[in-house]
Amino acid sequence: MKKTQAGILVIDDKEDILFAAKMVLKKHFEEIHTLADPKKALALLSENRIDVLLMDMNYRIGFEDGREGIYLLKEIKAFSPTTVVILMTAFGKVETAVEGLKLGAFDYILKPWDNDKLIATVKQAVAESRR
Repeated sequence: MKKTQAGILVIDDKEDILFAAKMVLKKHFEEIHTLADPKKALALLSENRIDVLLMDMNYRIGFEDGREGIYLLKEIKAFSPTTVVILMTAFGKVETAVEGLKLGAFDYILKPWDNDKLIATVKQAVAESRR
């Protein structure tokens, strides 16, 4: 199977999520970057061609309202408007995901994800990034 030529970045504070995402995505996409610290996102975006960014909505223990994810989404869209963003959350706060979509996110995925759905969503996002 030929891999899709695309740069994918996954941001999540949990190493097991980063590892799992990389294992699933690297079979289908050429370049997978992972980041545990959302504060390093803009630096990584400035140094690499990232077509699709998958990002968690919550980074600090006890903060599960998605505000950090919304803030980071705004920063990323201002810095790199062409990067296609997919939000990830384990806490199915639909309101927050909808707010993220209104702010320019392409889609959202609930964790734990279904591998086939994850791959399909990322493929759609890569196609979107090429428009």
